[in-house]
Amino acid sequence: GAYPVGGLITDGNALYGLTAQGGAHFVGTIFKINKDGTGHTKLHEFNESSDHDGSYPLGNLAFDGSFLYGITKDGGINAFGTIFKIKTDGSAFEKLLDFDGSNGSEPLGSLIYDGTALWGTTHRGGSNATGVVYRITTDGSSYSQMDFNGTNGSFPKGALTIDGAFLYGSTSFGGASNLGTTFRVEIADPTINPLSEIGGGMSGPQPEGTLTIIGNQLFGTTSSGGFSNLGNIY
Repeated sequence: GAYPVGGLITDGNALYGLTAQGGAHFVGTIFKINKDGTGHTKLHEFNESSDHDGSYPLGNLAFDGSFLYGITKDGGINAFGTIFKIKTDGSAFEKLLDFDGSNGSEPLGSLIYDGTALWGTTHRGGSNATGVVYRITTDGSSYSQMDFNGTNGSFPKGALTIDGAFLYGSTSFGGASNLGTTFRVEIADPTINPLSEIGGGMSGPQPEGTLTIIGNQLFGTTSSGGFSNLGNIY
């Protein structure tokens, strides 16, 4: 593997992660390593040339107790990215979804597991070509999406954050000033509801990354704006 992007997760014993490149086909790997640094194992090599299973995996894996789940930014049948699952011993790799543009493209961030299904965002695609929030069951049998439309945000980059009943995220553009929004989605009744619009100057713009929840407050960062136009924390 080469160029790991994203963090590690654990099943209580070993650590698991992704590399965006490397492997025999140079388009990424899934790996496992023990907490003391021993036992490094390559669980899967992505192979776009023959399997079309995705290329350039990003973000953190999600774990439901049996399978690891993740995304690839590119590749798959339509070259717009994929969603996959694999067991912790490297067996039973399965591609759950090929993004095709209409259902989203260029997934970024990481998957979130809510105890029943997986949630994520795509940076582009959907009915307005500005990204989607999506939900997919762990066997890939059911997929649904909520489209960004500019007013509720556009072009999300970071992963979603969950607090039990709601998912929260941010978009790098959209809103009245087209400088980004924060939003939430109710798990029981999925709709993208903007929480705030990021303005220019001191307050932004372009929030990126993943929001952090502390109590009833959300915290995040912007990639520009502020006194020196070098970003801020909000």
